[in-house]
Amino acid sequence: GTHVAGIAAAQGNNNLGISGVAWDAQLMTLDINNGNDYGPLEEQNRGLYTHIVPEAIRYAVDNGADIINMSFGERTKLSSDQYWAQSNSTLVEALQHAYDKDVFITIAAGNEGEQYWNRNSWDGIADLDQYFDVPASFSESFGNIASVASTNAQNLRASYSNFGQSISIAAPGGDSSNVIIGYENNDFNKPVYGTNQKTDILSTVPTSTGSVADDYDYSAGTSQAAPLVAGMAALIRAQDAEITATETLAILRAGAQHNPRLIPYVNLGYQANLYNSLLLAQSWEGPDTLTRI
Repeated sequence: GTHVAGIAAAQGNNNLGISGVAWDAQLMTLDINNGNDYGPLEEQNRGLYTHIVPEAIRYAVDNGADIINMSFGERTKLSSDQYWAQSNSTLVEALQHAYDKDVFITIAAGNEGEQYWNRNSWDGIADLDQYFDVPASFSESFGNIASVASTNAQNLRASYSNFGQSISIAAPGGDSSNVIIGYENNDFNKPVYGTNQKTDILSTVPTSTGSVADDYDYSAGTSQAAPLVAGMAALIRAQDAEITATETLAILRAGAQHNPRLIPYVNLGYQANLYNSLLLAQSWEGPDTLTRI
């Protein structure tokens, strides 16, 4: 949580550590895990997605949050239609509440993209067009929600990132285990992969737990990509109070680069571009603004 928060909004311009994307934003941190677990037995019986997460969403919405980031989730072996047919109403109602109150939401798409998960869970677990991720797959149903995949330092899909045309946008999430460090000397120029921690994302960590410095460390995941987009959304909405949550998503996608190498994995290959999106936000005159680009 500390690492995620720093990516979105670590204080900037103070000669310390890193700067978050929206480095003058206010943070509201809500712990859905009660520290390291799901809390007392009573809370476990109530269920994480039936009560705890919906309560957190409603609390954030009702206490002034403009943007919610959720760097968590779980996969279920159901299609979107199957899941909706038996979806928990409390979670859906909480997401509808956020939509009705004009709150923008970013959600990590998940990290089951490596072969390990296909072998140890089920085939195609990372394909969110085929299976359902709670809560990321709700981006298909709510225009204020962005599901976020992860890219690496070479602007490719991160090796672990979930994928699918249902995913809204991609952003840097790090991928130290999949860096091309050279090529084999043969006719095929086969790449040689290595590890490089500095291709992960550097951010804040709890005091005295970091390996880079006491309060800073590297990490990677769609959990790191989602708060980057949340920080972008904060900057977009700060440009004009009239920009709605659904318009924020439209601006993020309209300003995104179309990366052809992401097209099989992310809707239209959308790769987040803060500069382009802020230009759109700064000249915002309503939805018609997007028809002029």
